[in-house]
Amino acid sequence: MRVHGSLKFLTILATFTACGAPAATPDAAPPAAVAVRAHAPPAGSRTRRARRAASAPGAAPPAAVAAPVPVAAAPAPEPVPVVEQNVRWDSRPLDIEYRRERDDMNSRFKVEIRTPRAGESSVQRDRRHEGERKSLELRYSRGKASHARGMPPQ
Repeated sequence: MRVHGSLKFLTILATFTACGAPAATPDAAPPAAVAVRAHAPPAGSRTRRARRAASAPGAAPPAAVAAPVPVAAAPAPEPVPVVEQNVRWDSRPLDIEYRRERDDMNSRFKVEIRTPRAGESSVQRDRRHEGERKSLELRYSRGKASHARGMPPQ
């Protein structure tokens, strides 16, 4: 159970290190020291007694723990160049269709003025013509706003 817990801890530690966990604070122990402490035997074991004996007066100094080797980070991907598009919308097809519809409408209005519809007064005719003009202008402005190639439907 104890070994399983240590392996689990080391796996989590390695995962955080590999995934770029935030840098440790200056007073925090380096990962190698953490790993050594995680595998340290219990207090009453022979290894600790042997270490105490080695640190006695006249004994050789203990071996230093090697500092962790820095792992080179993956190179940052180069930014994708931004392609500047200088495409201008050509409104000529829309303008041509608008002029054609407007000319057709004006010629129809002239004919209706010369030969009025049965049962329609001149006031009613003028209101209807004004409504048709506004509708055509509205369609044209919607086409301009949406950069259409032709007149939008009514």
